[in-house]
Amino acid sequence: MKKTKRIIAAMMVAAMIPAGSMTASAGDYDSSYDPDRNLRIFGGTEDYIIQHYVEPTEETEIDMSLFDDFVRYSLEITDYDSLSDEKKELCNFVYKTERSSNASTMCQRARFELLGDSVGRASLDDPDPSLNATEPVPIFYNARTDLPYIVPDIRYTDPSKGIVDISEFWLNDEGTERVIMNFDCTQEIVDVLFTDELPEGISENSPRVFKASDGGYIIVKPYYITEEAAYEKFTSDTWVYALLPDGSAVIIDSTLPKFEDEKMDETITFPTELDGHPVTAVYDALSFTGVTRIVVPENIRHISGIKSMPYLEEVVIDSPEMSLTSGSIFSCPELKKMDINVKEINARAISECEALETLNIKGAKRITSYAFEYLPALENVTLPKELETLGQGAFIGTAVKELTFTSALKLSGLIGAVPAYTYVNGEKIDSLADQNAVLIAEKDCVIKGFSNTEVERYANAHGMTFVPLDGEKGDINNDGNINVADAVTLNSFLLAKKNAILTDWNAADLNGDSSVNSFDMVYMRNKIVSE
Repeated sequence: MKKTKRIIAAMMVAAMIPAGSMTASAGDYDSSYDPDRNLRIFGGTEDYIIQHYVEPTEETEIDMSLFDDFVRYSLEITDYDSLSDEKKELCNFVYKTERSSNASTMCQRARFELLGDSVGRASLDDPDPSLNATEPVPIFYNARTDLPYIVPDIRYTDPSKGIVDISEFWLNDEGTERVIMNFDCTQEIVDVLFTDELPEGISENSPRVFKASDGGYIIVKPYYITEEAAYEKFTSDTWVYALLPDGSAVIIDSTLPKFEDEKMDETITFPTELDGHPVTAVYDALSFTGVTRIVVPENIRHISGIKSMPYLEEVVIDSPEMSLTSGSIFSCPELKKMDINVKEINARAISECEALETLNIKGAKRITSYAFEYLPALENVTLPKELETLGQGAFIGTAVKELTFTSALKLSGLIGAVPAYTYVNGEKIDSLADQNAVLIAEKDCVIKGFSNTEVERYANAHGMTFVPLDGEKGDINNDGNINVADAVTLNSFLLAKKNAILTDWNAADLNGDSSVNSFDMVYMRNKIVSE
């Protein structure tokens, strides 16, 4: 099997820096190709280069009054004061870069750095296909999210100028050489060099050479992906699978009957291994079958394309280390109930499931923007006690009338993929300035939680009804009693034991000093003894 790789272009981008501020020497570039051959640049890449590096780009005035909200709701930083000076500078850099653009520009690499993540850099010739930006990739790689991946330094979209989803991958930290491509990488990739001097043998009159606005040169070398990624399929009983570079199996099809007007009453549980290969991923395996119930066990770390299943009624996902990604489950018109135990749920993980009524979520600390938007029948939602972040629009367009949170929630209303602006019915909306733009659910949804927490703050800030769930001081588990069980819970939290969650922070703050620490443990012991 040919080992190939995809680029996982999450939600993206880095900064627009003038070309001349990071130029390379002419000798750094391979001039062995013919730059004068007649090649058309597809996907808006030429327009992008001209508009941003050849002609001055239009910028908008930056309103610094929105900086604090940007840090909190877009960068997901709840304690800016605790950041190092370097990270504070990075926050300012991202804010000014993204907010100065009238289009969708996002500083992805900088954002990853602020979250403490690290990613590889793209390469045009790296022998490891997982780091190569120009290799074709089997489509089922969409089911994997733990392969080494590359994040674009810049991702840019401006439909008004005919530019749709352009990504820049810098080949070095200085950005003197970059790969620029359209999002799906299906048409053309260009290798771009920013230089003060042209290499020998390359004329400034070449159609592949542009004069930068600052006086330098921009040289473009096109690549084309015309071949399809080669891979071998295997069949084992019910399942058709392919192998990933690490030797694990991804299920890509099944031998079950398709396009038949007949339901299957038996539950389908994905296997742990096939022919000795551990099964770790599922990609579009059950489309058009009569399956009514699916169980996704712990060994399945990635799913994508559970779709077009006309009879599917129930899904159980019990994989605590899974990140449920966009397009995981969609177009299942009879799906009514889901039980999910995962680490994280991302934008539009579940969509086009008009009959979904009940959603029980466990484990997830993070649910990003628009995760369950426009599921019109969705009414009954149980949120995980561990939930720390909930994104804007997560339950917009649903029938959810009540959401209950624990005091673990640190951030509600995390802004989605477009940090500066979004468009609704053609109208430009500033998500930071328009409070309605960061609603997590419809305005009539009742928010239940504990007083003096992020839950109450968010509900009050957005004019939503807040119902306090505060219990008696010391009754941490809210069972109506203050006993050893509460002491054990508090002790586990103070020792930072795994899965130790305070559902009622106020009840744990026994001495009323707005913090939970060892002094509260002393109060707890005294309270239990006295009673």
